[in-house]
Amino acid sequence: MSRIFHYILFCVCILLGAGCVQEEVPVPVPPPSPETETITLYIKDASRAATRALSESDESVVEDLDVLVFKYKNGEARLYQHISVDRSLITSVSDDKKEFQITLPRDNDYYQFEIFANAKSEVAAYIQANGDPTGKLKSDILPEIVSVSSGVWNSGADYRKLHMWGKTEGSKTLTQLNTGATIKLFRSLVRVDVEVNVGVPFELKEIYVYNRPTRGRIAPDLTFWNGAQGQERFTAPSLPANLGLVPLDETVSRSKYTVTGGKSVREIYLYETEEKGTQNFMDATFLVLGGRYNGSSTTTYYRVNFADMLKLPEAPDYDNPNWWDTPPGQDTSTGESGMVGAGDSYHPLIRNHHYQMTITAANGAGFATPQKASESLSSQLSSIFIAWNNTDQQVVIDNTSYTFKVSPSVAEVNYPHGSQYIDFETTFPNPVWVLEGDPTVTWFHVSFHNGDIFVVPDANYPPVGTVGYFHLLLKDQGGNVKLTKQIKVVYIQQP
Repeated sequence: MSRIFHYILFCVCILLGAGCVQEEVPVPVPPPSPETETITLYIKDASRAATRALSESDESVVEDLDVLVFKYKNGEARLYQHISVDRSLITSVSDDKKEFQITLPRDNDYYQFEIFANAKSEVAAYIQANGDPTGKLKSDILPEIVSVSSGVWNSGADYRKLHMWGKTEGSKTLTQLNTGATIKLFRSLVRVDVEVNVGVPFELKEIYVYNRPTRGRIAPDLTFWNGAQGQERFTAPSLPANLGLVPLDETVSRSKYTVTGGKSVREIYLYETEEKGTQNFMDATFLVLGGRYNGSSTTTYYRVNFADMLKLPEAPDYDNPNWWDTPPGQDTSTGESGMVGAGDSYHPLIRNHHYQMTITAANGAGFATPQKASESLSSQLSSIFIAWNNTDQQVVIDNTSYTFKVSPSVAEVNYPHGSQYIDFETTFPNPVWVLEGDPTVTWFHVSFHNGDIFVVPDANYPPVGTVGYFHLLLKDQGGNVKLTKQIKVVYIQQP
């Protein structure tokens, strides 16, 4: 019988990049026989070196792949073959595509692939601990492939590649693997960024992650997976049997991040965490921020939570066209003292999501030690956090994904003819939009006009290149802030 090759294209649709890689010993792919077919899988790839904090493409590097091939029989998916593909076996097809090959039987049985990226040691550890897993149920195997990180995730120059997972649907190897089918990879980790709004008298220096898990599943529990095309996201954390939480009294030595430049972006990567009620505030995963208040040389500490806030402020009088020139009578941040509202909970952190913690106000110095700050819900910092689904950068509000767009995100203005309209929209139902500004900025004003934001410079024009900021807040009908977007304004030309 002549040899027949069927090439099936799979595009792994993620933001892929690459970092520095080490040479690996090739794992040979068995030659095809008349009873087998060779399947070619395609991935997008690029090359970029890492810096102190990861870049967007660094987050999606594929260093090695493990393909678990499951065969369906009597309605059960059992492991048929494990194929380890390291970097040396991934060859270049074009500038943005790489390929690797696997060999499967040419038959009419149903197969399904589970693909793990950058988890070679974790898959090998599972096999070593459990022996040959061939024939075992998928539901028994996937929860046991666990990543461990006793210290903080390394995001430095020799950074640890992020775990990712993807899968195909069950299909016959010959008749139902469609050319051009799509496999997406999703990050198995959580990203947390911490930033301070412009004008807030607080300089961020340190971050501590309390109740940090040291263990996390690489493949998710599909009970918590919405795989609808264009809406892919995870709705709850997929947790291992043992989270291995870092003890509270070891947090300072094991879960510390040093901050430079006043913010932390693409430096904190965590395993998923579980939701906690307000009565368990010391068991929740939370942050303690160390920083300097209002120019002080002394670092003090503040607790901030992944939770909704107790009290929302009243907006300034936006009917007044010069509202920005008059400081509002009440704090315009999105909470009071970092308190959790009655009946609220500490949110779980979910894989493939980016959580942005923004400090919106500082009202005084913090506690003398991280431990003291961790034990108190009262804080002189006000903050808001939002979650972004990294599959398509949609914002996740109340565990539901919505689109949110601001265009342009930077307003360029000059007096007298360089006003700027900014379009904004969301699929969040019945949104209430609010503008907040820095009352110390006097060279431009913002208002709503015909469904847009209207940025108007005035005669008190500043030097060319001067930068200012304002905020767009999205609230629900009950007045609860759901999202805040800081928008930059640049003065570009003198009259």
